[in-house]
Amino acid sequence: MGATRRNELRKHIASWLNTLGALILSVGCLTPTVALLLGVQSSATRDTILFVISTSLLTGISFHLLGRAVLSGFEE
Repeated sequence: MGATRRNELRKHIASWLNTLGALILSVGCLTPTVALLLGVQSSATRDTILFVISTSLLTGISFHLLGRAVLSGFEE
């Protein structure tokens, strides 16, 4: 496999990981935050919601950083 092909594969993997991280952030952080701000009734406690938000934030950032790490292996 040539260097160009490996670089393209790295770009696709990094893009997929970044998109997955953005999805986790939007679903795991934004949705509960908006629900809290709008006062939507939920059976989950406030501590549980904050735990989900913080875990989603860390996971989303981790996927983004993992994608950046994949891109660091570019070949010239």
